[in-house]
Amino acid sequence: MSVTRPRTVELAVLAVSVAGALVTSILLIFQHGSVTWPLLVLAIIGTVVIVGLAGLYYLYSTVTFNRTTDNALRHASATSPSKSPDEQGPLQELLKSAAADVAREQDLEDSQVRAALFRLSEGFLQIVPGLTWNLDNPREQQIKISPGEGSTGQAFTAAQPHIAIYQNASNDTSLSDVSQRSRVDRELKWIISIPILDRDKKVLAVLNIDGLRTPKTWTDLEKSIGTMLHWAQLAGLLLGVSGMELPHGGTYEAA
Repeated sequence: MSVTRPRTVELAVLAVSVAGALVTSILLIFQHGSVTWPLLVLAIIGTVVIVGLAGLYYLYSTVTFNRTTDNALRHASATSPSKSPDEQGPLQELLKSAAADVAREQDLEDSQVRAALFRLSEGFLQIVPGLTWNLDNPREQQIKISPGEGSTGQAFTAAQPHIAIYQNASNDTSLSDVSQRSRVDRELKWIISIPILDRDKKVLAVLNIDGLRTPKTWTDLEKSIGTMLHWAQLAGLLLGVSGMELPHGGTYEAA
């Protein structure tokens, strides 16, 4: 299965460059009042140079992205989410890259954005040991979330992306267990949860990216859904399943 990622920025640069080159050529022609061979050649050369530079940028971006994806896919295996430390390397790199992408899209420092992979274990959604990024509090790493609760649990139950926005995360009443609620970082401001599906369209795991200290709106966070769908799809391949794109899910704003 192919892995796709939105190429909005690169395509926009290419389109603007082509449009700019054509407009420049037309203005040159109108300015001189007539079309002469030297002027036509100059317009063609200018257009080719601008489009060529834009094309090189698009090619560089695509090759860089594909190299990252290919390196990760070489390590894909058909094992369960509970992997040995050596096998976890590609997934850890994936979490790091996913967090960095979202941090860039949300205009945040890398240290403000965290990532974690949750799976169902003993009736609760729990972080797979070792599969976190920037989430360093051992107590928070041991959180147990019931299916249907919190952003993670709602994404798991509905099999759809979910966004949660917090004013006071430690008072998040969507987690019914107060002892688990107290494990949440007090500076947590938002979460984007993306379910990872197996071939039978059942949720195998949930990819979470969250942010500290800086509030974001639902509209802000929705812009990162596409990027996270890509990383969730790739995570599914690394876990040995066939990932797929999902429709946008609901949202939930906590107290």
